[in-house]
Amino acid sequence: MSTGTRFVGVSRDCFVGFEVQAALDAKSAFATHAAAAAEARVDPADLINAAIDALIRERCELPMLSTLRELAATAHRLVNAAQWEKVHERLSDPVKQELDALLTPSEDAQESRFAVLCRGAGKATRENLKALIAHYEWLATLTDPAPILAPISEAKVAQWANEARRLKAPELREYVAPRRYALVLAALRVARGRVLDDLTVMLLRLSGRVVWRSEKYWEEVHIDQGEQTDALIGTLAELLEIVGANIPRRGKLRQVEAAVAAHGGCEALQKACAEHSKQSRRQWQ
Repeated sequence: MSTGTRFVGVSRDCFVGFEVQAALDAKSAFATHAAAAAEARVDPADLINAAIDALIRERCELPMLSTLRELAATAHRLVNAAQWEKVHERLSDPVKQELDALLTPSEDAQESRFAVLCRGAGKATRENLKALIAHYEWLATLTDPAPILAPISEAKVAQWANEARRLKAPELREYVAPRRYALVLAALRVARGRVLDDLTVMLLRLSGRVVWRSEKYWEEVHIDQGEQTDALIGTLAELLEIVGANIPRRGKLRQVEAAVAAHGGCEALQKACAEHSKQSRRQWQ
């Protein structure tokens, strides 16, 4: 074999070796960047895009799309497992017992307290408002999950809570402890925030109904009061016309008495005036 042939073969081997090493470096860099993105992001597509942007900035050759998906899924799984373990390490034994109790239905209850925790608020009624206030007070007696979940991003907490709400208590009990506790804590944190939103919405709806009923009531009052006012003014105008007529005083008195009797009598007119005055003061208040 000539020297030139040996040189070409060695060069080709070196180039192939360089390509293999570059591909391995690109995979390693992608896995690192995907893991960093997975700390706060939940969508695998976001992990792939973030890692691709990092590789482009570093002028690395991109692996195949199937490889990127596999690496992103692996990074997502490993980061989640590490975060579940981090949450698990922050739990005391009493808190673990409390979370396990949420997943265990009592003897006199058909559903677990975890199912009650995930239940919606219902329609805006006084009974549901009382039940929602009681639910809020009960949630306040449970462990505050915010300090425990402090190292975890809001997006991750929301994803864990959604996963927990899709499961039933027996299914959650089959999960490994770190994952089970993390999901229950996330559901508890979201429930504590949601109950305040539900209380606000329900109070606004109920107060809106009160305002609507009040407006309807006063609208009816205004109509009645207007009719009553028109009647009283008509009676007064008739009496003034009699008083101003050019007839003897004795005749005026008889006509006044007849007009008053025609409108219900003196007592009825006095009562109508008193009610009108009372309604006017109430409306001002």
